Amino acid sequence: MKLELSIDAKPLDIEIDDVVAGLLAVRLDLPANADHQAALARYLSEKGAPWLLDEEHMRRRILRRLTLDIADPALVIRHHMAEERTAATSRGVLTQAGVTTVLLARRIDITMLRDSRSPVCSPVRLPAGVLGRDYLKYSQLSVADELFAREFLDNAALEEALATIGCGSMRAARPAMKVFFDGCKFWLAGHFHRYEAARRLGARHQEFWCEIQPGSKGDTLRYASTRAASFTRVRYDPSTSAG
Repeated sequence: MKLELSIDAKPLDIEIDDVVAGLLAVRLDLPANADHQAALARYLSEKGAPWLLDEEHMRRRILRRLTLDIADPALVIRHHMAEERTAATSRGVLTQAGVTTVLLARRIDITMLRDSRSPVCSPVRLPAGVLGRDYLKYSQLSVADELFAREFLDNAALEEALATIGCGSMRAARPAMKVFFDGCKFWLAGHFHRYEAARRLGARHQEFWCEIQPGSKGDTLRYASTRAASFTRVRYDPSTSAG
């Protein structure tokens, strides 16, 4: 399916596979057996903003957005159930161990885990379509229970984050939030006060500017713990006290 987007008044043409388009239509609860081209173009135009760098960069951003929007096993099941009802050809395989779907699109290659109990191997580098710096929504971030504790939250910073979300300027907040991507989940490793502020306000669609690098949940724990220990030493190092 060819889509004509308009991002910050600049045209951008992209082409996506029909299966990807169908999954995104299910995600957006668009009516079945209808022409979704215009609706999908509007959605991706809105989510692709703001325009950054050149057309190639923007296409990569849009494809990454598609990857995140449709990478949901429950969504795949809904899509295949709809296909069966309409006697369409299924392009996925449902197994007792889990859901495996191969989605072929321009530079999109998603393979979902066959078994959720299988260990996740961290990618050596970010896959195509996942940028090193980009916006991620609150609902796309995962936080390890070991990190989401009071000692990692600064009250003053939390209040500031609440105010920032309240006035609609969190997308512009810098520096970027540190995130590790293990091939399946985006693990938050810093700036937990921004995440907590969005949670308290129920802002599930709040977007944050993030710095993304490949890594596991363990990498996240080590990074955040090291940062917390360094912060504690800077604040409470006796050698810096008077006398």
